[in-house]
Amino acid sequence: MQLIVIYFCYISKFGFFMRVITFIFGFLLLASGVSFGQRTTQPSNDTIDQILVLNHYAEEDGFVLYLPLENCEDDTLDLVVFVHGFGALNPKVYGGWIEHLVSKGNAVLFPRYQMSIFTTSTSDFVPNTVAAIKGVYGLSAQYNYHLNMDYIDLIGHSYGGVIIGNIAATYRVHDIPTPRVAFLCEPGSGPLTGAVLDSYQAIDKDLMLIIIVGDEDHTVGQKLGVIVYETAVQTDHRMLFWQFADENGDERIEASHYEPYAFDSRFDVGIENFTIKRAEKVSMLNQVDYHGYWQIFDTHQERANNGNRMIEAELIEQLSNLGTWSDGTPVKAMELRLNGK
Repeated sequence: MQLIVIYFCYISKFGFFMRVITFIFGFLLLASGVSFGQRTTQPSNDTIDQILVLNHYAEEDGFVLYLPLENCEDDTLDLVVFVHGFGALNPKVYGGWIEHLVSKGNAVLFPRYQMSIFTTSTSDFVPNTVAAIKGVYGLSAQYNYHLNMDYIDLIGHSYGGVIIGNIAATYRVHDIPTPRVAFLCEPGSGPLTGAVLDSYQAIDKDLMLIIIVGDEDHTVGQKLGVIVYETAVQTDHRMLFWQFADENGDERIEASHYEPYAFDSRFDVGIENFTIKRAEKVSMLNQVDYHGYWQIFDTHQERANNGNRMIEAELIEQLSNLGTWSDGTPVKAMELRLNGK
């Protein structure tokens, strides 16, 4: 019962009245035996256009792996670990971004990490994610794909940002490849505390750490993103972007908690809950995706591949700008903090 109440407080921003409504709703769900998000699939292979899909999503430490069809048997692929937000455990919520990452030649691992919004303890989120990372390497011989064994790149939205922040600081304990790029998108845990660290000073000096917070994120706010940024003092490459809403005539971009959503029903694995249904309603692809989230990660991954850690003025301008509106007017740029300044 407590977990149900916490969950709906986490997703609600409408005050006491909504909390009463959602408490009653959660009680009725529990009493009736209804459980969202527990329909699972057996291990299977499928394709989405030029993407090979390996579905091992049946357990809470399971995963879906996306591989580029053209390269998966011949090339050694970089592995991007893409960790979803709390409850957003259907890959279709982020399908557009996943497809983009695979089109760049990456293998993309989507860990499940929670069985449903009600059943998995937050203390298990990191162990389950680590198990998925180890599992995908363990299956490489069976499916004849080749992953880079030296490093991984991390993307996490919302609670996924909490998880990858933790892994970036503790990966040695887990005996997994070294994180090279960690991209925390709107990181936060709401009233929950599992996987949240007091300090991120243990993050390696060689890690490229990038954080985006939304000025109008009323779900988790900006607090954790700032804490990670201010305490990860060992790395000399850390960036904190502050993204703002903007409008131009009838066009508008938001700066909410939901900007990383990139809904694509082709990536559906048959799981539904409140968070997933909401994502379908609010998700949109715009300048914040193409010139913000997607470009920032792509640029850092490319620079990591080339051994370039410099943060020059040209890079700052490139990554802060969010492109233009349809009439050529610039979209409001993001504010950027660098290396503790």
